[in-house]
Amino acid sequence: MRFIAEPGPAFFINKVSYQIPDTTIKALYLSNKKEFSHLHENMQYDEDSLAYERDQIYQVMRQNGYFDFVRPYVRYEPDSSQNNSKVSVKLIIDNPLDGCKHKIYTIGESNIIIAPSAEGFTDLKIIADSLANKRAFRGVRFTDLSSGFRRNPITRYNFLKEGEVYDVRKETLTYDRMYQLNVFKNVKIDYFKAKDSSNKVEPVILLIPQLRMSNRTEGEIPFNAGTVGFTVSNTFTNNNFLKGAERFQFQIKGGLQSRIGNGKSVFTDIYQRDFSVSASLSVPRLMIPFVTIPQMGKNGMPYTTFSSSYLYALQKDITTRRIFINSISYDWVETKSKLHSFTPLNVEYRFGKVLIDT
Repeated sequence: MRFIAEPGPAFFINKVSYQIPDTTIKALYLSNKKEFSHLHENMQYDEDSLAYERDQIYQVMRQNGYFDFVRPYVRYEPDSSQNNSKVSVKLIIDNPLDGCKHKIYTIGESNIIIAPSAEGFTDLKIIADSLANKRAFRGVRFTDLSSGFRRNPITRYNFLKEGEVYDVRKETLTYDRMYQLNVFKNVKIDYFKAKDSSNKVEPVILLIPQLRMSNRTEGEIPFNAGTVGFTVSNTFTNNNFLKGAERFQFQIKGGLQSRIGNGKSVFTDIYQRDFSVSASLSVPRLMIPFVTIPQMGKNGMPYTTFSSSYLYALQKDITTRRIFINSISYDWVETKSKLHSFTPLNVEYRFGKVLIDT
């Protein structure tokens, strides 16, 4: 069996018309159309371009308060009856089935609930009780069932603010920053419509914490030109050191380097010893004394890092070194492609001794 397909002449769009009964949505679409639209006259008829247009209309609506807007509201009626390889396309954005206009929703009270453990919400009744019994403060009802988190460090990165128009981009931003805190293994945002029939949606942010502490041991055995050695390090990490997603790391590291050859033992001629201890604390915000910092985090997570370290190094019959380093640094993201790092304080003390006998 053999199939032969003859595509025939391509069709081009000679007219684009709109049927949008809701004048507010029509004005919103036409004002944003030039930023994304691939649909225009004299282009070759393309189903992919129509699907792309539908997706972009959906995004624009969801970014401007239309919480109930779904893609099937956008449809097309192509007319190719002109018999000249031309097709006219009518873009239709339907109203809801009840005949009313699309509703614009604002954000009501937010609910942030942290699960009791890394196992998640094993008892759903706890969630219902939390929503019913606790009062909201500044538009946020915060419930920590694990007793392991402070309120402000978590609510700081909730961008769904009471009274603002619903915007799906702020929902995505909240997802990103909650995950970047590096203390939650699962983040889920649901919405409930207000019971008073007002055009409000109340976000419920469900957070499942991950394991708080970890310990990692690493080893290395370097060989180089008649020498052999080893390095061992142990790193302890606490991702929620002060119950505010602060990351604390403590590391101990040590190593030896020895000359080998002539049948001697590996530990006969040790010529270099190294030992170091370091600690750092990273706080997910900019901590600047006497200065009020506006809310950051829209383009990336800001950090203030305090670090301290001590290094001891001995080269046999040559030198000994002792180094103390203490620093404070700030890291923040101005735009998605512009990152800043600023170290206003870096204090370093070096002590050395020459062991060569002259």
